[in-house]
Amino acid sequence: MKIKNYTIFNHNNTKNWNKLRDSIEFTSYFVPRLKKDYISKLNDFKINLNVENDFTNLIKKHSINKLVSLCSGSCQVEFYLMNKFNLKCHVSDTTESMQRVKKFNIFDSVSIIDVSKPFKLNVDNNTIVLLSRIDTEFDDDQLKNIFRTLNFLEVKIIYFIPAEILNTKSFLVNIKIIIKCFLYFRKPVSWGKIRSYSSFEGLWKKYYKTNSKNIFGLTLLKND
Repeated sequence: MKIKNYTIFNHNNTKNWNKLRDSIEFTSYFVPRLKKDYISKLNDFKINLNVENDFTNLIKKHSINKLVSLCSGSCQVEFYLMNKFNLKCHVSDTTESMQRVKKFNIFDSVSIIDVSKPFKLNVDNNTIVLLSRIDTEFDDDQLKNIFRTLNFLEVKIIYFIPAEILNTKSFLVNIKIIIKCFLYFRKPVSWGKIRSYSSFEGLWKKYYKTNSKNIFGLTLLKND
């Protein structure tokens, strides 16, 4: 099951990722222009304990030594995991802000990758691919194609962090946004879909099995 997701952003900002990454007005998305400010933001990040515990178990079980992240955004999750578990880390995204991140020389490698188009990755059996909060960015067919590509590239382990899981709370939050927009005479702005667990699993079941799941993260292992 899935429902439409809405945001309080106006139409000019919706999914304008270059603007969101470059503007301090959008604090959670902003990538600072100075390295010291960027490091400070990265150090302030607090990861969810469930995600950290999942990575602890995965790294022990599968001898993970490399993290490859797609659609990394401001790279806060990646920075934390890289340092916590002493991982080699490759981050990527489509925005111009990745050029700043590359110049800061914090991660092992930084690249521009548009996952809506054909792409390549340097992975082995000790690599985990991180997909964090990409579910509102793409429709079902696009997401299925991403998992198809990762399967073709022989990615064995994926850790998927959903932006939203459809439950009572997320449903009510969405209703609240719609009511707020109505009260301020604004049209609700669509921001992808909110999916249930079963809807998510339908996206990758041909290529990956769900090894573990909670509302903060799902571990996917390549089908035999």
